[in-house]
Amino acid sequence: MPDHVYTVLTDYLTTRGIDAKDIPACTEPLFTSTSNRSKGQTLSTRSISKICKTRFIKAGFNDPKWTAHSTRHTAGILSLELGHSQRDTQLMLRHASGDTTNIYLHQIGKLGNSATADISKAIFD
Repeated sequence: MPDHVYTVLTDYLTTRGIDAKDIPACTEPLFTSTSNRSKGQTLSTRSISKICKTRFIKAGFNDPKWTAHSTRHTAGILSLELGHSQRDTQLMLRHASGDTTNIYLHQIGKLGNSATADISKAIFD
């Protein structure tokens, strides 16, 4: 993990009351719910999708193709296009099988299609 990412995550976890020295062995979820019914529990995939969709709309991207899952696909494609190995990309995406990651290889060069291009532009421009 890059040092700057580790620093940001450490700062964030510290604000949640987790001591910096305990972070390497921490088993708490990285992001937790703040709702009354599930406060402190792992965010559900539905909650993550809703948070992402709300942020996309606030940023001016109100397109049904823009989803939390589409950002995952974009990350996989960009990883491969930037020269990372299939195995590194597989580990990043936490695919159990390399066959799943190989699907992304067929998408290389297609960043001009649909949400992938928009997400890439929003990240890098």
